[in-house]
Amino acid sequence: MEKHYRLNHILYTIIQFTWGLPQNVAGLLLFLALSIVNPKRKREYFHGAVVSYWKFKSSMTLGMFIFFGHWRSSEEYARDILIHEYGHTIQSLILGPLFSPLVGFASSMWARVPLFEKWRREGRYNYFDLYSEKWANHEGSRILKIKTNLK
Repeated sequence: MEKHYRLNHILYTIIQFTWGLPQNVAGLLLFLALSIVNPKRKREYFHGAVVSYWKFKSSMTLGMFIFFGHWRSSEEYARDILIHEYGHTIQSLILGPLFSPLVGFASSMWARVPLFEKWRREGRYNYFDLYSEKWANHEGSRILKIKTNLK
């Protein structure tokens, strides 16, 4: 079982750094920069992905690198967000060089454009209504076989 698990992680990394090279280079550079600024920053591996915790409230994924925001909510919600971000790493495996324009750009705009923020505050939409976010929830849950409460 352990060999199978390790082989999956090796294949995951190889595919990320070939097919998904652009977003993984960006993720690696950000990871290294954050590690230089704060060498004691909390880091861990999560099913092959590299998780680095940062002081920002929001989370972000670049290839196999997850930059996990500071959540002041329940452990269950933080776990669900980590599964969601892992789902973005799976999208990177599937889309390769198309990840950034199809998922990264759309997610960034959805998270930061004031009009979209207003719609979410008003209850017109939930953050996870956007196709890329809903898809990330689905992929993370499917691969890890863990249901989340993110909707």
